[in-house]
Amino acid sequence: MSLRVTRIPRELVSNLRKAQEQELEAQRLPPAAEMAARIRRQRWQRARTRRGRWIGLVAAAAVAAAIFAVWFRRDRRALDFAVGPAAVRGAVGAWVVAEGTKPVPLVFSDGTTMALAPETRARVRAIGPSGAEIALERGTLRAAVVPRPGGDWLVTVGPFDVRVKGTKFDVSWDPVAEAFDLTMHEGVVVVSGACLPAPRQAVANESLTLFCSHPSALSSATATVAKEVPSAASSDGTTADVPAMAAPRSSAPSAPVHAGRDAGEPWYASADEALAQGDRARLSGRADEAIAAYDAVRARFAGTDAAAMAAFHRGQVAFDVQGDVLVARRWFQAYLAERPDGSLAREALGRQLECEQRAALDAHDTAAGYLERFPDGPRADMARSVLAQ
Repeated sequence: MSLRVTRIPRELVSNLRKAQEQELEAQRLPPAAEMAARIRRQRWQRARTRRGRWIGLVAAAAVAAAIFAVWFRRDRRALDFAVGPAAVRGAVGAWVVAEGTKPVPLVFSDGTTMALAPETRARVRAIGPSGAEIALERGTLRAAVVPRPGGDWLVTVGPFDVRVKGTKFDVSWDPVAEAFDLTMHEGVVVVSGACLPAPRQAVANESLTLFCSHPSALSSATATVAKEVPSAASSDGTTADVPAMAAPRSSAPSAPVHAGRDAGEPWYASADEALAQGDRARLSGRADEAIAAYDAVRARFAGTDAAAMAAFHRGQVAFDVQGDVLVARRWFQAYLAERPDGSLAREALGRQLECEQRAALDAHDTAAGYLERFPDGPRADMARSVLAQ
């Protein structure tokens, strides 16, 4: 038996050798420089991956912070409110008067509603993100306050403060009789003021009537029990056209003094604060303190609406507390000279007419002017009787 050897082509052998050399070359360790470069590339890729993750986390945190900031600012933004059936945007400090036969609503952006009964005068004195301060000067206010965490609502009613969290109630103030009435429907409120020896809590289905003509003459139990017998509205039996301005919070100092001023000279942060302090003193029968507050307004805020209003209230002090109709007449005239078309013009002219009649002065010109401007005013009959003489 014989073997036959087949010769492999030289080209094929060469190709096999090259393939083996390439395989061996691939299996050999790379040079140190190449290995170092590869390690650097791998580290860079890992670092880039980590940076990408951190950038993503930081971006997500920034977005979350921005969302929270927007939410927080929106949550802490002061409430808005609208006035009347037409929902006109309300203005802080502007008086709202229900002059017709239908209530005038105040609707707040948190859902709280308040309705002014006919012949009621009130204003939103201050507003914040958690509530507002409403001053009821006269008439009746029906409130439905939405309960919210941290809610802070205050209704100032003559010399009384009604602190509210979330409840429904009716409250009214008669400045002539200086009578406060509260009817609770839901919830709880706390009533405080200069006429009360201590804050008084009122709960659902409870009614409270308080009188505060001259608290210095009241006993410790007076004005703390519903349906007390009222004292006289004033020493001379007169009645007033203009209700009391809303009182400040009961914690306000009676006569703050500013450094650098004469001792005993009152200093107030704003005209509203001084007017409110004067109103509280006037309703409490403290004429000197009321005069000091009103005079501070006229000295510091001369020429403003507040200064003119202080003149009107000086007339009220002279007429209702001091019984000096001649001094009262001069102050009512001062108001009319400064604000002939002001919000208290009708009341000032009516009080001037009453002063002249009480002082036995010639009141024909005043009566004629009153009827010309306010033919249906509350002192129209008095004016006609003067002209008929």
